[in-house]
Amino acid sequence: MAETVPLGELISIRRGTTYKGALLGQPGPYLLGLASIARNGGFRSDSLKTYGGESPESLLVKPGELFASLKDVTQAADLLGSVARLPLDERPGRLTQDTVRLDVVSDRVDRDYLYWLLRTPGYRQYCRAHATGTTNLGLPREDFLGFPVRLPSLDEQRRIAEVLCALDDLIDTNEQQIERLGHLVAELYQRALARGCPGYFRSSMSSRSSLVVPSRVVTSPNREWGCPSSESATSKRRVPTPGQLSDFRTTL
Repeated sequence: MAETVPLGELISIRRGTTYKGALLGQPGPYLLGLASIARNGGFRSDSLKTYGGESPESLLVKPGELFASLKDVTQAADLLGSVARLPLDERPGRLTQDTVRLDVVSDRVDRDYLYWLLRTPGYRQYCRAHATGTTNLGLPREDFLGFPVRLPSLDEQRRIAEVLCALDDLIDTNEQQIERLGHLVAELYQRALARGCPGYFRSSMSSRSSLVVPSRVVTSPNREWGCPSSESATSKRRVPTPGQLSDFRTTL
C-alpha cells in the first residue's frame, strides 16, 4: 500500500549563490537560473549562458540531477516551485541565487518518479497556494519541503517514470520534426513566390499532405501553399512529410 510522506523526508536542498555579471559568457559551466526552467517545469536550453567565475562543486548540478526555483518575478507563478532536470547530454551547470538543487537522500523514492510528481497539476496548485509576497513571489522552504509525496513501491515508481520519460521523448521528437517541416515549408513558399506562385504548388501539396501541425510553424498566415490571400487563417494546416517536401524543393 502506498504511503504519503513530506517531501523533506526524501530530499535536501542546496541553494545557489550570486554571480558576477561581468563574467558572463566566459568559459565555464552554464548558469542555471530562472531562464533555464520552463514555465510549470522542465528544462530550457534556449537562453543558457556560461559563467567564468567561482563555481565550486557544491553549487554544480550534474546531468540527470534536479533543480528548482523557489521564487517568481510575476504574479502568474508559473516558475514558482517549478522543477527541471538537467539533460544527460548537457555538461554540469551552476546554481544561482534564484535556484536550488534537489538532492535525493532516501532510498524510498526514485529520482525520475519524483521529477514527474513535481510536474503534476496538483503540485503546481500547491505551490501557488503557498506563495508569499506581492510583486516578487516566494515559496517558503518549509512549505516546499512539506509537500505530501505519495510513494507506491519502487518498482511501480520506476514503471511510472519509464512511461512518462518515453512519452516526453516522443513529444520532443515530434516537436523537432515540426520545426524541420516549418523551415522546409517557409523555404518552399519563398521559392514559389519567386516563381510567380505556381498553381501546382497549391493543388499538389494539399492533396498529398499527411501531417497536421499547428499554424505557428507557418511564417505567413493564409497562404494555403500558394500566394497569400485575404481568407481567414485556420487553426491547423496540413503539411507534407519531409520526403514529399524534398520532392517539391527539387522541382522548384
